[in-house]
Amino acid sequence: MVKKPSFGHLKTLRQIISEQPPGSWAAVSLDQKSVVGLGSTAEEAKLVAKAHGELEVILLRVPQKMSAALNLGSGGNDADIIQD
Repeated sequence: MVKKPSFGHLKTLRQIISEQPPGSWAAVSLDQKSVVGLGSTAEEAKLVAKAHGELEVILLRVPQKMSAALNLGSGGNDADIIQD
C-alpha cells in the first residue's frame, strides 16, 4: 500500500515544497489545502494521491531554486503547475 504523505501539523505548501528534492512533484488537492501525493515524477505523485482517494489534483513541480516557488502567487513561471 502506498503511504499518504504526512507533514505534521499546519505546514504551509511553501514549507512542504521547500523540503522536497528539486525537480520532484507534489500533488495538491483541488481546494489547495493539502498536499496529497509526492513523487519523483508527476505520474508517481498522481498515483499516490489516487491511492488515497484524490482523483483530481493539481500537480506542482518543485523548482530548482526556492525563489521560483516564491513567485507562484505573483505570475512567476519558473515552476510547473498542471491541473489534472
